[in-house]
Amino acid sequence: MFDGFKLYSQKMVFIGFLKDVFQASVEHEVNKLSQMEIEFVPGEIAVSPGMFLEWNGQYYLVQTVTDFKDAKGNYTRIGAEIAATELGGDILPSFELHSRTAEEAITEMLGGNRFSWTAGNVEVGGTASIEKREYVSRLELLMSVPEIWGGILIWDTKNKKVNLLNSSGKDNGVRLSYTKNLREIERTIDRREFGTRLYALGRDNLTTAGVNGTGLDYIEADTADIYGIHDYAWKTDIAGENQLYEAALVKLELIKQPKCSYTVKAVDLSALNGYEDYSLVLGDIVYVTDDDLGIEVKSSVVKVTEYPLTPEEKELVIDSVPLNYRQVEHRLAKLMQMVEESKDVWDRARLIDADTLAEYGMRDYSETVEFTFSNSYYQQPVIFAALQKVNAEANDPTSAFMLQTEAIAGLDQYNNLIYTGARVKVIGGPALLPGYKINVLAFCTDPVGE
Repeated sequence: MFDGFKLYSQKMVFIGFLKDVFQASVEHEVNKLSQMEIEFVPGEIAVSPGMFLEWNGQYYLVQTVTDFKDAKGNYTRIGAEIAATELGGDILPSFELHSRTAEEAITEMLGGNRFSWTAGNVEVGGTASIEKREYVSRLELLMSVPEIWGGILIWDTKNKKVNLLNSSGKDNGVRLSYTKNLREIERTIDRREFGTRLYALGRDNLTTAGVNGTGLDYIEADTADIYGIHDYAWKTDIAGENQLYEAALVKLELIKQPKCSYTVKAVDLSALNGYEDYSLVLGDIVYVTDDDLGIEVKSSVVKVTEYPLTPEEKELVIDSVPLNYRQVEHRLAKLMQMVEESKDVWDRARLIDADTLAEYGMRDYSETVEFTFSNSYYQQPVIFAALQKVNAEANDPTSAFMLQTEAIAGLDQYNNLIYTGARVKVIGGPALLPGYKINVLAFCTDPVGE
């Protein structure tokens, strides 16, 4: 019987080893919480939710305990998650960020948490924002970090550190073949998000025809000769041609070939003498050859299921889309986040001279309206705001209105003051004014990163 699981109380006091385990699996997946499932014959030690299990250098928080009586006899099944899941029980009433690095974001998300977690090694660069969210757990915020900044979350439960790495694995030159040398392999080809001719549509059916160099209302992928013409319509709320074209090129990279993934059941060769370098863990680089499809790609292990009772056995999921797919996917997410945050601030125009840009847009009338710039600026912008009737049948204002404008400030990665948006406050006029929007025009200079 396997007795390698150490059991701790809710206050991390060692209780003893979990005995008589007859089935155990641990599932790891990129940017998801590792899951553990254990079945054992109940003994002298009672296990309850909230306790911790230690295995392979990590702590897992027991979430469920189910007792069974069937043909197997009496047994108990435990469901546990990587111990970082405890942060799901720490709620922040309100949270928002403007132009923060990933390290700053993780630090602020963990600030004052009751479980003593802190930011660890953060390799991912760049800045991003999170719009205001209310009554959100620290865990939920942390799980959103890779979607916004990119990277791979690595939980160090021993030291209670949250790491964000550019990659988590190694490239040892391991090669796998769909038709050779594997005990069991399953291939899945998915064409649901696939197209070689992209019709990218923006607001009011805007197309890229005016800026894509062909004058046509679509763009084609370099894989059209391989897979043929497969139309794909992508509808967005982007209102600028150049911005739509930039996003369309990124989207086309993501859909230009069918997605293909492999589920591999293999013996862990590293357990054998002379093959120590052939271990595969989450994030490791793998070269996949598929003669049937005529492809050889460099990809990574995106999911690993381990079996502690038989450590030589592993089940791997290898996503065969190229490694840069993740970076491209993140780039598109960043572009679309900018669209979502900016709402009606769609364009920048060079005005006055080569150093001055104008950011402008429109929002529904309300007592406080915020705009996010499409860039950040070191110099404070000059902001103008006005009321505009957008519904000809709307009633005229019943009283005079007054608007007050101010710049939204933040800090860059070096703690320099930057300006990231504009705030407009209604300080005089009716509280509700249907059929009207607030128009803003901001003159900005000295953009960050340009």
